[in-house]
Amino acid sequence: MGPGEARRKGVEAASDAKWICFVDSDDTMVPDGIRLLRKFTDDQYDIVCGNIAIHNVSEKSLLTQGEITTQGREQMAEDLLEGRMLGVIYGKLIRRSLFDRIVWDTHRSLTNHEDVMLMINLACAMEGEAINVPGIIVYNYIRRAESLSSMISLRPEGVEHLWNNIKRLDLPRVS
Repeated sequence: MGPGEARRKGVEAASDAKWICFVDSDDTMVPDGIRLLRKFTDDQYDIVCGNIAIHNVSEKSLLTQGEITTQGREQMAEDLLEGRMLGVIYGKLIRRSLFDRIVWDTHRSLTNHEDVMLMINLACAMEGEAINVPGIIVYNYIRRAESLSSMISLRPEGVEHLWNNIKRLDLPRVS
């Protein structure tokens, strides 16, 4: 049923958890990654974002750079929609209760980048803030030619479903 459904089942199974962290099956967490992210978990934050090392066969790069920043729900949703923030689900601690506030409706045709829709939904459900901590590397993304995220193929019904989900979010209108 794809990565979206696998994530949903994992969150349902973790009903007593306070925080959720996703790791794709072909990637790894940095050994102290969770501990480093947990230093920033308190009542003020709903999402804690660490940095991601992207590993290719011949190179390594970091996903984000800059200073520690915080964002409210509108700013985070806007940054995700406009591409100023990458909407990956990994490398983050997400307050478990956020998942109970969203409509998690991943269409089966969204087999890659479905986490962008999920992150936008979660951003809109925040009551607190998100904190971005680019100074700590917590996740190793291994870029492989055969991975789902490398095989960009989104059927038209998936695009329509994604757009319909975005339209129903409670986002402020900007003129």
